Amino acid sequence: MTKDQVVCKTVIVDDDEKSRRLLIKLLRKHSQVKIVGEADSVSSALKVIRDTEPNSIFLDVKLENETGFNLLDKLSSNLKVIFVSANSDFAIKAFEIDALDFIKKPVKKDRLGRAVNRLIDDLALSSEEILKSFDEKNKSYEEESVSSMDDIR
Repeated sequence: MTKDQVVCKTVIVDDDEKSRRLLIKLLRKHSQVKIVGEADSVSSALKVIRDTEPNSIFLDVKLENETGFNLLDKLSSNLKVIFVSANSDFAIKAFEIDALDFIKKPVKKDRLGRAVNRLIDDLALSSEEILKSFDEKNKSYEEESVSSMDDIR
């Protein structure tokens, strides 16, 4: 899959509606980003993520009575996570859990653009790795099949 073919199916999780609206507005300018849902809490995010199966999430650190880290603890998927927060104190922790990026609020268009490009690159690379792995397994299977056919003869 080339970078041009990547579709970032994303969910936005932020308890501040104004912040969500701004992020949605900015992300809509990126043709490869498809916003499949939004949530304002950990519980609503879990439901949206299970229903929409995104490949990425834009996540605020502080959510009402919980944190974005609490949400990630409850997920078992390979979501690409981009934190969006007014509090940069959590940036180190975000990268320790392999977040793809950390954007400080207020969100600026150019900074968001760099994060989206990083997301597209990462998703394209992940797709290539999956295809390569599939090709290797398929080749191995074909070799085993040929060997088995030789044994039959």
